[in-house]
Amino acid sequence: MAVHLFGGVWSPSCANFALRRTAEDNVDDFNADVVATVKENFFVDDCLKSLDSEGEAVETVKQLTDILAKGGFRLTKWISNSRRVIESVPPEERAKGVKNLDLSQEDLPVERALGVHWDTEHD
Repeated sequence: MAVHLFGGVWSPSCANFALRRTAEDNVDDFNADVVATVKENFFVDDCLKSLDSEGEAVETVKQLTDILAKGGFRLTKWISNSRRVIESVPPEERAKGVKNLDLSQEDLPVERALGVHWDTEHD
Protein backbone atom coordinates (compact mmCIF):
# COMPACT_ATOMS: atom_id res chain seq x y z
CA MET A 1 0.00 0.00 0.00
CA ALA A 2 1.09 3.57 -0.60
CA VAL A 3 1.12 6.39 1.93
CA HIS A 4 -2.03 8.49 2.22
CA LEU A 5 -2.24 12.16 3.16
CA PHE A 6 -4.91 12.63 5.83
CA GLY A 7 -7.19 15.58 6.39
CA GLY A 8 -9.56 15.36 3.45
CA VAL A 9 -13.19 14.33 3.61
CA TRP A 10 -12.18 11.07 1.92
CA SER A 11 -9.68 10.13 4.64
CA PRO A 12 -11.97 7.99 6.86
CA SER A 13 -13.07 6.01 3.82
CA CYS A 14 -9.49 5.43 2.72
CA ALA A 15 -8.44 4.37 6.23
CA ASN A 16 -11.36 1.95 6.44
CA PHE A 17 -10.44 0.48 3.07
CA ALA A 18 -6.80 0.04 4.14
CA LEU A 19 -7.83 -1.73 7.37
CA ARG A 20 -10.14 -4.10 5.53
CA ARG A 21 -7.58 -4.74 2.81
CA THR A 22 -4.96 -5.58 5.44
CA ALA A 23 -7.35 -8.14 6.95
CA GLU A 24 -8.12 -9.65 3.54
CA ASP A 25 -4.44 -9.79 2.56
CA ASN A 26 -3.63 -11.76 5.72
CA VAL A 27 -6.66 -14.04 6.00
CA ASP A 28 -4.53 -17.20 5.59
CA ASP A 29 -2.09 -16.25 8.35
CA PHE A 30 -4.47 -15.26 11.16
CA ASN A 31 -7.42 -16.60 13.11
CA ALA A 32 -10.76 -16.02 11.36
CA ASP A 33 -12.13 -14.23 14.45
CA VAL A 34 -9.32 -11.68 14.33
CA VAL A 35 -9.86 -11.06 10.61
CA ALA A 36 -13.60 -10.61 11.30
CA THR A 37 -12.81 -8.20 14.15
CA VAL A 38 -10.82 -5.98 11.79
CA LYS A 39 -13.66 -6.03 9.27
CA GLU A 40 -16.59 -5.63 11.68
CA ASN A 41 -15.46 -3.96 14.92
CA PHE A 42 -13.51 -0.89 13.82
CA PHE A 43 -15.41 2.39 13.76
CA VAL A 44 -13.31 5.22 12.30
CA ASP A 45 -10.25 4.84 14.57
CA ASP A 46 -11.74 2.87 17.47
CA CYS A 47 -12.05 -0.89 17.83
CA LEU A 48 -14.84 -1.98 20.16
CA LYS A 49 -15.01 -5.66 21.01
CA SER A 50 -16.45 -7.74 23.87
CA LEU A 51 -15.02 -11.17 24.57
CA ASP A 52 -15.98 -14.00 26.91
CA SER A 53 -12.69 -14.34 28.78
CA GLU A 54 -9.61 -12.35 29.72
CA GLY A 55 -7.39 -14.94 28.05
CA GLU A 56 -9.28 -14.56 24.80
CA ALA A 57 -8.99 -10.77 25.08
CA VAL A 58 -5.22 -10.91 25.71
CA GLU A 59 -4.76 -13.14 22.65
CA THR A 60 -7.02 -10.91 20.53
CA VAL A 61 -4.95 -7.83 21.46
CA LYS A 62 -1.78 -9.63 20.36
CA GLN A 63 -3.31 -10.92 17.13
CA LEU A 64 -4.88 -7.56 16.21
CA THR A 65 -1.55 -5.84 16.81
CA ASP A 66 0.24 -8.39 14.64
CA ILE A 67 -2.20 -8.47 11.72
CA LEU A 68 -2.51 -4.70 11.46
CA ALA A 69 1.26 -4.21 11.75
CA LYS A 70 1.45 -6.14 8.47
CA GLY A 71 -0.43 -3.22 6.88
CA GLY A 72 1.68 -0.55 8.57
CA PHE A 73 -0.83 0.20 11.34
CA ARG A 74 0.32 0.67 14.94
CA LEU A 75 -2.51 0.18 17.41
CA THR A 76 -2.40 2.45 20.46
CA LYS A 77 -4.64 3.80 23.23
CA TRP A 78 -5.65 0.32 24.43
CA ILE A 79 -8.19 0.24 27.28
CA SER A 80 -10.16 -2.58 28.86
CA ASN A 81 -12.31 -3.22 31.91
CA SER A 82 -9.85 -6.01 32.78
CA ARG A 83 -6.62 -5.24 34.58
CA ARG A 84 -5.09 -8.47 33.21
CA VAL A 85 -5.75 -7.33 29.64
CA ILE A 86 -4.32 -3.86 30.31
CA GLU A 87 -1.21 -5.41 31.89
CA SER A 88 -0.64 -7.41 28.70
CA VAL A 89 -0.28 -4.18 26.70
CA PRO A 90 3.02 -2.26 26.86
CA PRO A 91 2.52 1.01 28.81
CA GLU A 92 3.39 3.14 25.77
CA GLU A 93 0.53 1.52 23.82
CA ARG A 94 -2.11 2.04 26.54
CA ALA A 95 -4.73 4.78 26.74
CA LYS A 96 -3.53 7.90 28.54
CA GLY A 97 -5.65 7.17 31.62
CA VAL A 98 -3.95 3.82 32.29
CA LYS A 99 -0.36 4.43 31.12
CA ASN A 100 0.98 5.20 34.59
CA LEU A 101 -1.86 3.75 36.64
CA ASP A 102 -1.05 1.39 39.51
CA LEU A 103 -3.36 -1.38 38.36
CA SER A 104 -3.18 -3.14 41.73
CA GLN A 105 -4.34 -0.09 43.69
CA GLU A 106 -6.21 2.51 41.66
CA ASP A 107 -9.64 2.46 40.04
CA LEU A 108 -9.81 2.25 36.28
CA PRO A 109 -10.73 5.55 34.59
CA VAL A 110 -13.80 6.63 32.69
CA GLU A 111 -12.86 6.74 28.99
CA ARG A 112 -14.61 7.86 25.82
CA ALA A 113 -15.34 5.51 22.94
CA LEU A 114 -17.20 6.83 19.91
CA GLY A 115 -18.17 9.90 21.93
CA VAL A 116 -19.76 7.89 24.75
CA HIS A 117 -18.36 7.84 28.31
CA TRP A 118 -17.40 4.32 29.40
CA ASP A 119 -16.88 3.54 33.09
CA THR A 120 -14.22 0.86 32.68
CA GLU A 121 -14.14 0.07 36.40
CA HIS A 122 -17.82 -0.82 36.75
CA ASP A 123 -18.68 -2.18 33.30
